[in-house]
Amino acid sequence: MFGISWMGRPALIGLAAVAILTVTGGARAEVISLRSGNGSVPGTDSLITMKVGPVNSAFGAFTATDFTDAQSGANAFIIAKHPAWKAHLGSDPAAEWISSHATGVSEGYTALYAIDFTISSAAIASAILDFNFLIDNALGDAINEGLFVNGTAVAGTKRLGAVTSYFTADQAFTGLDITALVNPGLNTLYINAVDLGGPGALQFSANIDVTAGELAAEIPEPAALALLAAGLLGAGLLRRRAVR
Repeated sequence: MFGISWMGRPALIGLAAVAILTVTGGARAEVISLRSGNGSVPGTDSLITMKVGPVNSAFGAFTATDFTDAQSGANAFIIAKHPAWKAHLGSDPAAEWISSHATGVSEGYTALYAIDFTISSAAIASAILDFNFLIDNALGDAINEGLFVNGTAVAGTKRLGAVTSYFTADQAFTGLDITALVNPGLNTLYINAVDLGGPGALQFSANIDVTAGELAAEIPEPAALALLAAGLLGAGLLRRRAVR
């Protein structure tokens, strides 16, 4: 959807919104919006794929294979809410609950979800992620962070324990600097949604604010500089002879 991602998966164009702006000083910026629920209830999310993990417990330490499996896995299920869950995020009423199974409202599994996004800028000065979510039960686990970009953990993105407020009140991580984790072109956001018993589901909405950087000027190699100097010198000699 939303540089080539390290997984090399084709970009998907879907319901994500990308706004291109110009900020002070002439720098170009884009805002990439992602959400769960790209489709109808009940059904599957056309933009989110997943690796289904264990029931009632977390994954082990992630490897590159886990991220590949999440990217190439089945599409997540869009489900109706559990009576105890908040219906929609206050920041994005269009977001919906997704789960590892169509029956996630009664029994869901831990899942590593993947959603692609594309950065159109050829050079990136900064990329800042705001991530809002509701979850049953936890984001991340004792070993793994809750969020990953292109397979690299985003530090400080855990909400641990089966806490009821995680699915009854909006949760958020804001101002996450992911500049070093993204590339121009295709990228992937991964979400480690952990089931700790009974229902298992996730709802999220994310914005990625990207400010374009300046492309570095190409510096000629020494051999090219020598040829250029010889050419300029030759032109100067020819000009002097012509003047005489």
